[in-house]
Amino acid sequence: MISKIPDPAPGQPVDLTYLSKITSVINGLVDNNISRQTTKKYVSLDTITAGTQNMLINEVRMAGGYVEATIGTSATSQPFTYRFSNTEFKYPPIVVATPIVLDQTATSGDINVVLQSVTNSSISGSVRTNKTGTEVRVGIYLMMIGVPN
Repeated sequence: MISKIPDPAPGQPVDLTYLSKITSVINGLVDNNISRQTTKKYVSLDTITAGTQNMLINEVRMAGGYVEATIGTSATSQPFTYRFSNTEFKYPPIVVATPIVLDQTATSGDINVVLQSVTNSSISGSVRTNKTGTEVRVGIYLMMIGVPN
């Protein structure tokens, strides 16, 4: 806790010790109180089952995941499932999926990810390509943002 600065006596010269105390108290206020109060920003998260949830941005749960899928030579898509703890999110989170081509048989323009199901404990989808005839390995980065459980 920050100590209270005594009022100066009438006619007291302002010295370095007194100015140092003032600076220390002001810095303590900024570090401990003012900066916390001014950074309280709210965000709205849309959920499938509970509508819009308004909450402080520092209370939002964010999690990341990674899964790989291999599209065979005669296929144009491959399903994938990513499971996470059902204690992470109260409702199904918002999910962003980013495909990364892991080999040189395809380019990123040939690949896309379609999410088919998002629950509070899993993500299911498929990775697709417009190329056939070669096997394609794809990494899928998943970013989940939601209401914590």
